[in-house]
Amino acid sequence: ASKISRISSGINAEYGGQYFFRVTLLDGRVVDSEALEIRVKQQCRPPTPPPNTELIRENVPGSEDYQFRVQCQEENQVFLFETETRIICNTTTGTYTSQRRLTPCTVA
Repeated sequence: ASKISRISSGINAEYGGQYFFRVTLLDGRVVDSEALEIRVKQQCRPPTPPPNTELIRENVPGSEDYQFRVQCQEENQVFLFETETRIICNTTTGTYTSQRRLTPCTVA
């Protein structure tokens, strides 16, 4: 039975964030893997919870991003601003997709 051993290997970058592995075998043959995308996900700084709220972190479906959603702490509380209940973190840049603030909750 023959053995395949390597003498050198490396990771090579291609245009557009694609990478492939190159392995040189003992017999001199060079083998390249298929190109794949390697991406480092950035984290956003967690927001400070507004008064009377809890923060819930959720993944955004169909995306590498995630969001923080506020939830009122008590059942008798409502959002002060219904349109400001969530913010999305762009994991490519590590920044939020909007600069709006999360709404606090108040007694209904």
